Amino acid sequence: MRFFEGGTSWGFSRFTHVLPISVVRAPGRELDPGPSLPQLVWYDLSHRCFYSCGSVSNNVWTTVYLNGWSDDEVFEGLVRSILSANTKWAKVERVLPELCTLLHDLSLSWYAALSPIDVERTLVPWFEQRKAGSISLNQNLQRLIESAGQLSDISQRHGSLENYLVHLSQRHNGDPKVVAAALGEVESPAKLPGLGVALAAEFLKNVGYDVSKPDLHINRAVGSFGLVQFARWPDQRGFKAPQAKESELRTVMQVMETWALKLGFRVTFLDNAVWLLCAALKSGLHLSNSDLAALKPQVAPNKLSGESSEIVP
Repeated sequence: MRFFEGGTSWGFSRFTHVLPISVVRAPGRELDPGPSLPQLVWYDLSHRCFYSCGSVSNNVWTTVYLNGWSDDEVFEGLVRSILSANTKWAKVERVLPELCTLLHDLSLSWYAALSPIDVERTLVPWFEQRKAGSISLNQNLQRLIESAGQLSDISQRHGSLENYLVHLSQRHNGDPKVVAAALGEVESPAKLPGLGVALAAEFLKNVGYDVSKPDLHINRAVGSFGLVQFARWPDQRGFKAPQAKESELRTVMQVMETWALKLGFRVTFLDNAVWLLCAALKSGLHLSNSDLAALKPQVAPNKLSGESSEIVP
């Protein structure tokens, strides 16, 4: 799905969940807010609707129900999640406008039919020529072939990938944190190849789920704020991140959700804000762990905790 403002395609990114817009367009559906409708929009896959509000400050949400997502749109969310692994997002962002051409309009069936040689000889060199590669890119794109094949079979069984994700969400009581764990944890029967919990959460964010991505930035932020105690964080100097276990990643997602609820924001809005404190982007502050710890009295609640939920296959 695509978000447009003034003719510019924003596509999927960490910043498409809450954006000022004038027109929202996507295949099979259009929404023109006009002067009387709200300026911020959020698509929620699990409820098949857009949530909109007039401004970030009032955070008053209304809903506009639209059509669902195609399999290729869901696959695009997965592709962008995979590409974000072990690299700086700015490198990936530069090549996003060309992805549709490279990957045949982000076609799930086309990608599922690729061979490992196609990845090695065509896809990896394409990213490397544009300085958008990573140390794990070849392996990740190879695993994406497996995921695409698995998702194609799933779509056949459930009617669409959207139906499958809604089904998975319902099986887990509508809890996106547990869905992320189901798609990313090693022992989960629903695990997709190439996804860990953090990338699974990013994938879900890209297709409208309100969940925090427990990546290196978020983990070191909540650790520095004292909201999560990580068992393995031997070097807390500079910008070093904790070595989080899967159970701790669940805790991070729970803490971010509880914090967002206390503030009255959607989880992903808070996730983006905290991420920008840590990111080394033009728009990010790139705060060190000691800088983050110094902010604790101002930005972090005294105590946030939550119990992890059990995965249902």
